[in-house]
Amino acid sequence: MLPRANRLRRATSFSRVYQSGRSVGGRLLVVRGLRTRPGHPARAGIVVSTKVSKLATVRNRLRRRLRAAIRSKLRAFPGVDLVVIAKPPSRGQPFAALDAELNSLLSRLLKT
Repeated sequence: MLPRANRLRRATSFSRVYQSGRSVGGRLLVVRGLRTRPGHPARAGIVVSTKVSKLATVRNRLRRRLRAAIRSKLRAFPGVDLVVIAKPPSRGQPFAALDAELNSLLSRLLKT
């Protein structure tokens, strides 16, 4: 579980990132990001829809893997709200593949 200060929890927070943030997509994931106030902790939310899998256990396993991949990266991006969206091909991928894709998408998203 991500620390409470690093979680997007409200629907309004997700909506703000969806409406005003930039988006970068890959084969497995889509990352939307919005710069907030500098110095504030980075916050992240994860979306895994039933399009990925009808089975809740599969969706939850994917959420746990994405949470673990995000946890190690949040300190490097202060003042950013992120929403990580899983695509159907991400189902059953090993942690290393998800982590590598997340690294590349975050570097592309936050480069500018």
